Amino acid sequence: MDRCVDADPARRYESGDALREALEALSTPTRASAIPAGNPYLGLRAFDAAHRSVFFGREPELREVLDRLRGDTFVLLAGDSGVGKSSLCRAGILPAVSQSGLEDGGPAWAVISGTPGRRPLETWVELLAPVVGESADALRARLAAEEPGVLARALRRRPTNALPLLLFIDQLEELVTFSEPTQAARLAEELALVLRRAPRFRLLATARSDCLTRLVALPGLGDELPRALHLLRALSEHGLREAVAGPLRVLGMRFESPAMVDALVASAARAEGGLPLLQFALEALWEARDSQRQLIPAAALEALGGVEGALARHADAVVARLRPEQRPRARAMLLELVTPEGTRLRRTQEELLRGPDDDAGRAVLDGLVRGRLLTAGEAEDGDGVYTLAHESLVTGWDTLRGWLGQDEQRRAVRMRLERAAAEWERLGQPPELLYGERQLIESRAAGLSHVEKPQERDFLSRSRRAVRRRRVTRWLAVALVPLVLGGVVGVTRVQARAQLDARINRHLDEAQAQQVALDMHRAELDQLSAEAFTLFDTPGPQNREAAEAVWSRAQQTRQAVEETALRAMSELEAAWGLAPGNPRVSPLMAHLLVTRVEFAEQERQPEQRAQWLARLGAHDPMGELRRGLTAPARLTLTSEPAGARVRLLEPTPEGAPVPGRDLGQTPLPEVALPAGSHLLVLEAPGRFPVRVPVLLASGERLALDVPLPAAESVPEGFVHIPAGRFLQGASESEYLRRAFFFAPPLHRVDTDAYLIARHEVTFAQYIAFLETLPPEERAARMPGSRRRLTVVDRPTSRMAAGGSPCAPRPPATA
Repeated sequence: MDRCVDADPARRYESGDALREALEALSTPTRASAIPAGNPYLGLRAFDAAHRSVFFGREPELREVLDRLRGDTFVLLAGDSGVGKSSLCRAGILPAVSQSGLEDGGPAWAVISGTPGRRPLETWVELLAPVVGESADALRARLAAEEPGVLARALRRRPTNALPLLLFIDQLEELVTFSEPTQAARLAEELALVLRRAPRFRLLATARSDCLTRLVALPGLGDELPRALHLLRALSEHGLREAVAGPLRVLGMRFESPAMVDALVASAARAEGGLPLLQFALEALWEARDSQRQLIPAAALEALGGVEGALARHADAVVARLRPEQRPRARAMLLELVTPEGTRLRRTQEELLRGPDDDAGRAVLDGLVRGRLLTAGEAEDGDGVYTLAHESLVTGWDTLRGWLGQDEQRRAVRMRLERAAAEWERLGQPPELLYGERQLIESRAAGLSHVEKPQERDFLSRSRRAVRRRRVTRWLAVALVPLVLGGVVGVTRVQARAQLDARINRHLDEAQAQQVALDMHRAELDQLSAEAFTLFDTPGPQNREAAEAVWSRAQQTRQAVEETALRAMSELEAAWGLAPGNPRVSPLMAHLLVTRVEFAEQERQPEQRAQWLARLGAHDPMGELRRGLTAPARLTLTSEPAGARVRLLEPTPEGAPVPGRDLGQTPLPEVALPAGSHLLVLEAPGRFPVRVPVLLASGERLALDVPLPAAESVPEGFVHIPAGRFLQGASESEYLRRAFFFAPPLHRVDTDAYLIARHEVTFAQYIAFLETLPPEERAARMPGSRRRLTVVDRPTSRMAAGGSPCAPRPPATA
């Protein structure tokens, strides 16, 4: 307030925004960390918790992100390269959360941070294993064997007194630019399920804004990105001033004149990627400080040549200090560390050197690290790993940009060669994955005839030999064609046809064998499911235990059904690939697809059913099979008394009247209805209206006879439910079904007619109901009883005596 009313205008706040930021700073977490020794400006390195006391300029953004984390489980900090995303998280957000939590007076949070890397799933399994109390090997085995959600289930099992967990993933864009696609997709799916299911958990990540479109395409996590997005803009002028002068102020030092601060701020504001360039210039200015006068002289800034040229001049000087014979090798190494998309790439020492005896390459690598153009770290296997110190080197160093422009085509060819060789090695070096003549010509034109890496060298060598063999074969064929053209062509065709037929027959025989096994597994599954459902529907805890045991066997058989169907499909697709349109393949494929459609409908999997129906079209040209699978159901409806009006209720906007579609009067013969759930209403004079829910399968013919009770026979406040079938149980995962819902698997149950109250039972009504029960049953139905009662445990003695078949449930508590 004193500054607001100061007589000197120069000492007042220059704007309302400046005053607002000063007021907001009062609620910013204090800088409780010790002042680090050495240079307070980090140049191209990111700030971290150790440098929290000299991290300035981002106080408003720090408050904004902390506010987001209080309400959102996932926050993605996105911005241009060099805008300061990693520094804000590592030096601002993470220390604040780990020390003070997210709420005033709340607990501190545990923080785990890292980057995706080449194999992101393995990286984060190693980081999370100590937190969830499992070994990394056990967690990896579960990820390989179980359905997605392994990490969420592991985090849910953490003790309730464990600290809340904040997961920080820096450079999330590596999932789409650097990581193995399979591992990146699985990690994205696991993280999405963790966000939805794990309690006391937050995910904070950073990503370059130019990679957001590709990140959105990741399975699971991509759906969460739009809601989590938090754009980080470039530092404001006030923020730049704080970033320049704040660290010196903490150390009791200053710039020689305010004009120096003005010049540094102006240069950083107009330069592309200005913040890392500014930090680099400040790092160099600190080295030129006057320790006796406790200031940085203006002459140091003049000698440096300003912000824009400092980094480029330094990088050129580092390369110039190398010996002439080392400079081409330095250029090659720097180009190896940039992707074709223009992002940084991490490579191991083994990938950058030409073998264990490459002392010349090791000297160049050490020189680039000492010159701060590269940063050195350690990979998961303990090998050294190197990357460019900052992406501003790619955009702000004209020399490197020129090299990249000249070498763009070669780097793209080199990247394709590297990936092709890696895939060839991973799949066991199959000859069909070797390069052909065109790819070898492209590699030779790019100067890649003699590569250094053994894997790529072996790949090219094998490819050249394969091309030479094919070329010799062609020459011999051309030379011998005039002599034995007729015989060779005939024999070759017969042999090729015989070989092709033999391969197709092997695939078809195996597919038919798998189809037979599939039918056996399905029959066994139907038998086990029926046995389990019978036990589930029989009262008694011993029957429930027996039912769960049989159901576990049914689950194993269901897995065998899926695996057998996949093997059969794989064999038929292989046969189809050898001979597209083969008339022997289509009927078998159509039969298998019909089986998949029927099984998906039986398992209530509409998305899979639609997928298999779509694929069936390629093997069912006349559409006969599809029509049979999508035929409408036929419902025959009679009532007692006859002549009841029948209406089919249809979905309407909420609150709108529901007259329904009039189907006529009973009896109704074979009304065509689409497969699915329907609700019918039957009304007759003097009779209580009856609602009849009906679940119909495709092509099913169902006959229903619905007695309409007299209006006076239904007590006030009750509804008459006719005899029929309905779905009972839980369709959630097996873990939730057994541990939370304590319900049988979802299945069809047939019941007699009964009455049920229209409204929820009150406490008074439930107490009155308990008083009518025998002592043993009363104890079982008391709130808090450990005994769980389901529909099949209803008291049959009172049903036989004319009571309601469904006892009331205890009223819900707040």
